[in-house]
Amino acid sequence: MKIPEPRRLSSGKWTIQIMVDRRRISQTFETKEDAQYWASGMKTKLIGDEESPKKITVKKAFENYIAARSNVLSPSTFRSYKNIQENYFADLMGKKAASITKADVQMEINLLAETKSKKTIKNAVSLLLSVLSDYTEINEKKLAYPAKEAKEHAYLEAADIAKLLDVCLGNKIEAPILLALLLGLRRSEICALDWADVDFEKKTIRISKALVPNEKNKYVLKKTTKTEKSTRVLEMPDYLIARLRAIQAAETEKEGRITTLNPNDIYNRFKVLCDRHGIPFVGIHGLRHTNASIMLSIGITTKLAMARGGWSNENTLQNVYQHLFSDDKQLADKKINDYFAALAPET
Repeated sequence: MKIPEPRRLSSGKWTIQIMVDRRRISQTFETKEDAQYWASGMKTKLIGDEESPKKITVKKAFENYIAARSNVLSPSTFRSYKNIQENYFADLMGKKAASITKADVQMEINLLAETKSKKTIKNAVSLLLSVLSDYTEINEKKLAYPAKEAKEHAYLEAADIAKLLDVCLGNKIEAPILLALLLGLRRSEICALDWADVDFEKKTIRISKALVPNEKNKYVLKKTTKTEKSTRVLEMPDYLIARLRAIQAAETEKEGRITTLNPNDIYNRFKVLCDRHGIPFVGIHGLRHTNASIMLSIGITTKLAMARGGWSNENTLQNVYQHLFSDDKQLADKKINDYFAALAPET
């Protein structure tokens, strides 16, 4: 179902109109996204009103919810919603949406806990509760989720970083590796980069789009980044500039994408390279973790690190992406041991 395009007012706010019972109704919002979500919510209600709310099944409620938002969701979010609709909550899909209780949802959480992570379960249940919100009220705060596993994402230590920089030289995936390691870019951002995004004279690179899979698992170009703060311009180190110049010079086409590899190709080639040279395989995302950890190690402030990496949440940067290098831990041990050694009486 088509959602009308919001219009920006001279005040900077956004207004949007939709048709209800052959009448135009409008609302004004602070952001374009808020206007679109209000309109999509109204469309969901209109779809639901075509049938008795008491008769609508969970499956139909899912279909209505996704259809009403289909042209305001990013391809990856749309794909995620469809995946949850098709592969989760099978025992609930045939039931009436209005009949679903907290106990029903809790049972689904218990079943999912056998095979899924806490984060995956919470994302799926959050969508389910949004779908059901027009038919029944369930307080998410009263639901019990499995305990989160304390698992740290893989990243590279200093010695492996140096080795990787050496062995990737001239490799087909050198550019993706350098962009992830030296700048902390996401794989989707790397795959979407054009040579036009690189300004060799100003030594900058602009990140403003992403290559993501759609609901058919086909990679498509998304003309926005993951979040608003992910759109950024970064200054490049001289080494990266020199390598990108060399990579571009070796290409037959001097325009277009910096890498023609899709995310799956990059993953597979990177794994082969690491296995061949005895480097721990952390994936391209692990190089983003490594970059965040380097910033922590050399004292880059949290606010600056968030701006460089395009993070919107301070907690996510500090508790998920930044790790302590072994050398830093040993240095801290030595400093504190030396401190107390200077204070302790002689024995």
